[in-house]
Amino acid sequence: MLAQWAREGRFDVLQSGFAHDHHLALWAAARARRPDLRIVRAAQRRVDAEPGALGLRLRALRRSDGVIVHAEAYRRKLLDLGLEPDREARALCSEVHALPDWTARVEKGSVLPGPS
Repeated sequence: MLAQWAREGRFDVLQSGFAHDHHLALWAAARARRPDLRIVRAAQRRVDAEPGALGLRLRALRRSDGVIVHAEAYRRKLLDLGLEPDREARALCSEVHALPDWTARVEKGSVLPGPS
């Protein structure tokens, strides 16, 4: 059903917080065949910044369009593992606002850039 909804254009971004929903989002995006559909993974725990069994987690992160980290240390660890800087995440401020249609947006300027 997720792949069908993605194919129909119901979503522009599939965001996941854990491995199982991340793999499901990658699978749905592949089946939807929409080049404009973006996959984003949140790396919230220390284990999310490690390669995983047989490197599967790192491979899944590389297939994603972006990774959101909540700590600078996780960001550095992912970059040290070889995650490309264009996929790398940024440390986020807590300035997220709910909109009437239940989507969320981050205020302009509240995403902190990584070190140059």
